[in-house]
Amino acid sequence: MHLLFYCLKVVLCSGILLGYYWFFLRNKKFHHYNRFYLLATLLLSILLPLANVPIRWQPGAPVVHSIIYRVADFTTFNPPVVAKATHGFHFTTRSLIWLFYIAGCGVLFFLLVKCLLYIRKLERTYEHTRLQQLKFYMTNEPGTPFSFFRSVFWNRQLEVDSKEGQQILKHELFHVQQKHSADVLLGEIICLFAWFNPFFFLIKKELKAIHEFLADQYAVSGNDQYAYATLLVEQVIQSNRFSITQPFFQNHLKRRIAMITQFNQTKYGYWSRVLALPLLMIVFFAIALKAQQPAIAIRRVQTAEVPATENYTTPTQITIVAKNEMVSPSPAVAATTAVSPKSSAIAIDISKVRLLKENETTQDEVTKAFGKASVSTINAETEIWEYRYNNARLSLAFNRKNNLLESFQYNEAFSTTFTLNYNAAKTILKTKTNANDIERLFGQPNNIFIDPREEAWHYGNNNSVLNLSFDRNGVVNDFVFSQYEPDTAKPLTLAKVQIQPAYPGGATAWKQFINKNLHYPQEAIDKEIKGTVVLQFLVNTDGTLANIEAISGPKELKAEALRLIKASGNWLPALVNGKKVNAYLKQPIIFQLERDSK
Repeated sequence: MHLLFYCLKVVLCSGILLGYYWFFLRNKKFHHYNRFYLLATLLLSILLPLANVPIRWQPGAPVVHSIIYRVADFTTFNPPVVAKATHGFHFTTRSLIWLFYIAGCGVLFFLLVKCLLYIRKLERTYEHTRLQQLKFYMTNEPGTPFSFFRSVFWNRQLEVDSKEGQQILKHELFHVQQKHSADVLLGEIICLFAWFNPFFFLIKKELKAIHEFLADQYAVSGNDQYAYATLLVEQVIQSNRFSITQPFFQNHLKRRIAMITQFNQTKYGYWSRVLALPLLMIVFFAIALKAQQPAIAIRRVQTAEVPATENYTTPTQITIVAKNEMVSPSPAVAATTAVSPKSSAIAIDISKVRLLKENETTQDEVTKAFGKASVSTINAETEIWEYRYNNARLSLAFNRKNNLLESFQYNEAFSTTFTLNYNAAKTILKTKTNANDIERLFGQPNNIFIDPREEAWHYGNNNSVLNLSFDRNGVVNDFVFSQYEPDTAKPLTLAKVQIQPAYPGGATAWKQFINKNLHYPQEAIDKEIKGTVVLQFLVNTDGTLANIEAISGPKELKAEALRLIKASGNWLPALVNGKKVNAYLKQPIIFQLERDSK
């Protein structure tokens, strides 16, 4: 679709610029200006549609981009599922269009090579005389004289020393000096690749006419212009001509004679040239500029009021800027076959989990630290190991090429009951606190979550929630504290939960639903597009889904992924301390294509 729009813009741009030339510049005496105008039209028509200059605009009154939430807005990932489609080679409308385009390019390429080979044949057949950097060939070929770059091919039947011969030679030398062959060759190459644009062929034809006008103007200087016009009429020869050369006798005879005998129109010509600049600006604004709204940096803010205590005489509001999302697992973690994982026979040592490092830890080191794992997922690129012990779960993804750890996630839920120490919470705002200090202040968390770059702890009781994230050095780098009154409480919206949302029937039922209902987009099959679409949505306490959006992935696959989620029905809500809570969930869907073996 982008290529189609590009081609349409090329045609539109060249059509507008050529139209102005045709009505205001064509057949006027300012040939040098017209030459460069036509060359610029060729190049700008190719380059302008490639430009995408954003211009920002602000609709309506300014808006304060701060969103206040009563609850934490962290999001967890659901294990990715794979959506496959098998395809073989088959003709589609797109492939037929490409074949037609390539065939057109092939025909023009053949004609261009034929012309070049003909010139090469003349160079090998006839001897040449070198005049400084010019090669002068005396031939018996029809269609001569003509010039090509620094070579002039002359006809023996035309005397070089005669008056007519001197004028014609002067004409051809001007072509060589002004490098007109380079203009023509550029036009041929552009027409070869953009043969679908008829305006380019008209521009190429006009460019050759401008070359002749310029050379005639030079040749007739100091001579009788009417005698030169008579020479053109007398010497017209009907013969084969090659489009990339500069033959003296061309099919612009009437216009050439008109240019030779035409008087200058200085005033009109000046304004017609100047008005081309506003036209160029209009074309630029219409094709290259793209209006868009300014980027909005939304700060997600959590607020909570800390009630008065013996150390505080008035309520204090805590406002913390929280991160928008958690670190995502590697897209390579793709599920192609699923085996129900078994519980690990040993307890998972969290201190060993914290020592895991991406692209350094081997499968042997993991086995030595945690014992033998249940292999839950295997595909061509990734192997996933799972360890489970009571409420703890460790998932590791290995690269099958080198058996190194690619990514991992660890989650451990506790069942502690406590009251948050608000004074201690206030202290966290002022100092960088490490994990040991947190555990000493608040005790054991309800939930610990570890991924390759971050560790997160969750504390919660009946009316308060505290989420903290730590860097790999164990120092708090982000946290959110929320509190609400039990009698006016709204359901919590969390992601660091003890039991995350799930599709009814578990991972196996979810995979079966995907495989049964997936319709791989035909456009994506034709373009051989594959990849991972990450969806984010809210699972409410009643199981309904809301705020469904595709936050990443190929655009050709997003619509199908959104349709699948919307058609999946109600989900099982998340739980914290046995209580249903609203929770955001991210669901990666990996689209894969496999070629038909037939």
